[in-house]
Amino acid sequence: RSLEDALVPVLCEVKGQVFTQVAISHDRVMAFAPARVTGVSPNCGPTTGGTVISISGEGLNGGENPTIKVRFTFDLSDGMVESRTGRGSIDPVTGCVICRTPPVDLAMSCGLDVSFDNGVTFTSSGIPYDYYVEPSLTGCSPSIIPADTAGQKMAITCDGGFPYPSSSLVKVLFTSKAAEEEEVTVEAMSTEDGILICEIPPLSVADRTVVVTLNGQQYGDDGGGGGGLKKRGRG
Repeated sequence: RSLEDALVPVLCEVKGQVFTQVAISHDRVMAFAPARVTGVSPNCGPTTGGTVISISGEGLNGGENPTIKVRFTFDLSDGMVESRTGRGSIDPVTGCVICRTPPVDLAMSCGLDVSFDNGVTFTSSGIPYDYYVEPSLTGCSPSIIPADTAGQKMAITCDGGFPYPSSSLVKVLFTSKAAEEEEVTVEAMSTEDGILICEIPPLSVADRTVVVTLNGQQYGDDGGGGGGLKKRGRG
């Protein structure tokens, strides 16, 4: 085909200050808004990576069979910038871009952008995503409660305090190998001086392991037994 028949990406000015990407041939013009990232969920995860994030925005369809890359850009303390990329895909239900986060060495923040052409061009949104060190629990109080106790507040502590205690994604999981109900999860209520507060759910008589997730997805460890609850029968 001739050169004038090819669609060539250019920029044009519309209504004075509004810019739109367009493709032009000799007999047609196709205008479209550039892709833009507006949110990510969850917006935090452990430094070990592996968090499945859902990236929302505008114009994220990528056309037919796009090769999607997600870029994580880090501003380092020495003024340098480092970026890592991971493969993404489109969620057919939500239309969001899905990706697993890469591991990092330290707790830090980064900016997220998306490419639909195998990393040749990326969005320029830089939506923030935070990495944290998974907390190791050091204790919970009370650690022993009567069998008919429910609704009592429990204080959970960890080494160095909880890095993201105010997140609505924070949940507490009570597990037991002996109890019939294997797992019970409750949402965190609040924090006081870095101590996580939750409400003890109705539980049968059994020793429990207590673990916490800060992003609603990945649970940490119990600190080698530091997070534990013993529920005793009367008498």
